Amino acid sequence: EVFKKIENYVKPRLAQSTTEFELLSRELDTIEQQSAQVRRYARLHELLEDAEARFVAEDLLACSQLLEEVGSVMSELEGGPEVQLLEALHTEHIVRSERLIYKLSEVWKRYIAWKVGRTPHVTEVTIATVRKEEADAFARLVDAVQRQGQLREKMSRFGRSLLADMVTPMVKYESAIVTSPDSSTFRVEFNESKAPLVKDVLANLSTLFTFLTSRLRAHDVVSVDLMKVMGSVVGTEFSDTVAKCCLEPAVPSDGSRLDSYPASALLDFHNQLITANFLSSEKTGFSNLITNLEALCISKQSQSILLQARAVMKEDLHATIVVGEPPLDKKEMMTLEHCLDGSPFKFPKCQVSKFMEELITLLKTMVDEAKDSSDGSCPEQAWQVGAVRDICELYCCVAPLHHQHAIETIPQQTAIHHNNCLYLAHELLCLGVWFHGRTTLVDVASRIRWIGRVAFCQQIDSQRRHLLDFLNEAPVSEDSEGLDAALRRCLFHLEQLKRVWVEVLPITSYLEAVGSLLNSVLEHVIKSVVSMEDIASTLSEELAQVFEKVTDQAVNIFDMPGCSSDARVLASDYVLKWRKFCELKNLLRFSLRDVMDRWADGKGPLACFTPEELKRLIRALFQNTDRRAAALAQIRSGNIYLES
Repeated sequence: EVFKKIENYVKPRLAQSTTEFELLSRELDTIEQQSAQVRRYARLHELLEDAEARFVAEDLLACSQLLEEVGSVMSELEGGPEVQLLEALHTEHIVRSERLIYKLSEVWKRYIAWKVGRTPHVTEVTIATVRKEEADAFARLVDAVQRQGQLREKMSRFGRSLLADMVTPMVKYESAIVTSPDSSTFRVEFNESKAPLVKDVLANLSTLFTFLTSRLRAHDVVSVDLMKVMGSVVGTEFSDTVAKCCLEPAVPSDGSRLDSYPASALLDFHNQLITANFLSSEKTGFSNLITNLEALCISKQSQSILLQARAVMKEDLHATIVVGEPPLDKKEMMTLEHCLDGSPFKFPKCQVSKFMEELITLLKTMVDEAKDSSDGSCPEQAWQVGAVRDICELYCCVAPLHHQHAIETIPQQTAIHHNNCLYLAHELLCLGVWFHGRTTLVDVASRIRWIGRVAFCQQIDSQRRHLLDFLNEAPVSEDSEGLDAALRRCLFHLEQLKRVWVEVLPITSYLEAVGSLLNSVLEHVIKSVVSMEDIASTLSEELAQVFEKVTDQAVNIFDMPGCSSDARVLASDYVLKWRKFCELKNLLRFSLRDVMDRWADGKGPLACFTPEELKRLIRALFQNTDRRAAALAQIRSGNIYLES
């Protein structure tokens, strides 16, 4: 019965009590949360009131601390039901923080101020932390600025002003510093008419950073290393500016004067900046310059030489001098003494531009300095080896481009450019033997030679087109006067080329050039005559007379002063179609019997013609008779003559 009463009365009431307890517990939690929220809002009100009071009293550090705490309390209220109230408080917090930041900026200017004058050029910076009370106030200001997240921005602006208004003018102009150990002002007067010495720049910069380090540390009461903060923002730019604007340009381009460079003063200044935490111990513009000072000196010397070489290459082509040695005559070549004197390796006599002599002298100077190098594997000791190659590479780019118009349009200057390239290539091969395996100049010499030959070949092709244009204007016809006039124009043109080339080019090059041009003229005339279907006897005689005058006048092109060789022999040697042209001239006057006798079954002088060409000439010159038919049958088509 007792158990029955428990089941019927106690258990239902126990369950009801548990439910009521849980409900009361949840209500208690809600009340506690609301109470905490109320306390937070009350705390926010107190903090904002205290912050306002501190702001009015200009206790900016305390105000900053209170506003910082306001932000912390507000972060705890985020996500609550009072969204509108929270947004209003957030706005109020932002407004008061911005007002504080503005006030901090105003107070900051009382301690750090710039004055820049342009006429005269004067820059003045004041850091009011000399007295102990000033230092304490500045330390509190720095702490307040840091709490508002504005310290890096403030030091960044200070560093930019330092670079623009003081450091950059200091490395460019002569400077006079006005300050004292107990002064809060650092004044620099600039003389823009004079450039400073490197040692003076380093001394002035050292004085400047001694002042900055002392004043920004403010009797060591500032909790933040302001020099480190500023260095993290502008340190790299500072070292690069000083290095590029002052230190690097002052590095001598002559290694013998490198000892006069104030490297020890630069090292001391670099260590001063590291000690002040303005620069890190990692690589900077200063450390790179100190480490690579000798390499930089070599680089500047090489650059100076390249600039000198470039200026030389741009001088006039037409101002020439004579170089090389004249070729040996046949009697000298027959003697054993001259056959073994090294003459095959001598440069032939010709004219080159005057600037080539200066350029070769510069290259020889580089080679002489390279000879004095004790270790060819060390680039600092044998940089001249690379400088020689660089000058040659520069010539390949500068000379053809700078003188391009003259080379393409003026035959004489084309010849001079051709000689310049061959002469430089020859000298490079002679100089290359002194490098003892450090480098080779064979490839660059070949390239330079190729540049000269291509330009000259293009000029020859241009002249060949002119000559062929003359001939195309007067094709061979029933009247020989047109051909006579065209050939006279061609010979006159070749005489003009002789006038500008014969004293300039090496003898062999001249003979090959005019021989090639005359050969093109004769080949065109031969093809024109061979292609004719009928040549009257009067026209045949006229053509023979014209060709006779051509051979007589063309020989003059090969008649050179100081040359012992016979002009007709030279014409025969250097004009491939010369003999064929002479045979054509004679053939125009031959009888049919004479033609067959000189053919001699393909073994006579007329063998320079192919059987088909000879048949066409016979058909054009002689009437259709049994004798002509027999002669044509006698010339076997299978006897093919291959021209060289």
